[in-house]
Amino acid sequence: MHIHRDPYAVYQSNRHLIEQILPYYQLQSEKPTDLQGLVLRRYSTIHDAFFDQQPRIPKQQFSEVAFDDLESEPLIQMRRIYEELALPDFASVERPLARYVASLKGYSKNRFPAIDESVRARIAQAWKPSFDRWGYET
Repeated sequence: MHIHRDPYAVYQSNRHLIEQILPYYQLQSEKPTDLQGLVLRRYSTIHDAFFDQQPRIPKQQFSEVAFDDLESEPLIQMRRIYEELALPDFASVERPLARYVASLKGYSKNRFPAIDESVRARIAQAWKPSFDRWGYET
């Protein structure tokens, strides 16, 4: 199962993640000189490999979902994924999954300031294949 998300949201989330965890994994207290480039390169490396290799995954072993769809209608999307992958007995997990989803009520995602236009342009250029494949607006 592959979940894709608006690349701009991915950029902000990954940049935030790196800023938060880096102090725990580095020996020096310096920040990377090009954090923006680091995030862009990592995403490109991962997705270039994904776009190259995904066609080799047998269709019956691959399902894809937009994060926004999974977030807005989790049970419907999970049922669809179970059907696409021919997984047995969605009925046995539907109730526990519904309880879990209900337990997330009130959860609030991180909020980030708007991305500067020059950075948006750099993301749109570097991650164009993702914007094109999944139809996200640049």
